Amino acid sequence: MRLSARGQKFLKAVHLITAVCWVGGALSLLVLNRLTGDLAFTEHAYGLNFAKHSIDVFVVIIPGAVGCLLTGLCYSLLTPWGFKKHGWILAKWVLTVGLIVSGTFYLGPRERFLLEFSKNSGVQELLLQTGDYARVFGEYTAFGLVQSCLLVFLIVLSVWKPKKNKAVFSK
Repeated sequence: MRLSARGQKFLKAVHLITAVCWVGGALSLLVLNRLTGDLAFTEHAYGLNFAKHSIDVFVVIIPGAVGCLLTGLCYSLLTPWGFKKHGWILAKWVLTVGLIVSGTFYLGPRERFLLEFSKNSGVQELLLQTGDYARVFGEYTAFGLVQSCLLVFLIVLSVWKPKKNKAVFSK
């Protein structure tokens, strides 16, 4: 089964919208991380951590990452692009799945820790001077930056399409 030209345009639009959610949300989280690093009071940090968690759940993860994965799957199954016709498509698949898995199992728990720590602390102190919080915040921020850079690379890969006509595997 193949999508019609109109169906492919609709799929492309949905794929682009979900990519914008994923990348835009990830970049927004970096900005909020920068703001969180300058805070002195737990109440402010909790508000920013809650905002980061909300953006992550309602913009980045569900519509963005899952949307890109599902629309990419539809592209591969329902259009001539396939899974392995071009090396850049295979690279996008590997990176997309890797980003989703690492975001789920590495970034997600750190984000929840930061949210819960700042919610339950209640002490007027510099959060970044607290050992566990500072360590987890540093890991979350650094890995979030790496994830964001890889997401931007996925967009560049999609536009550039290196060696577009070279198949990965012989037919």
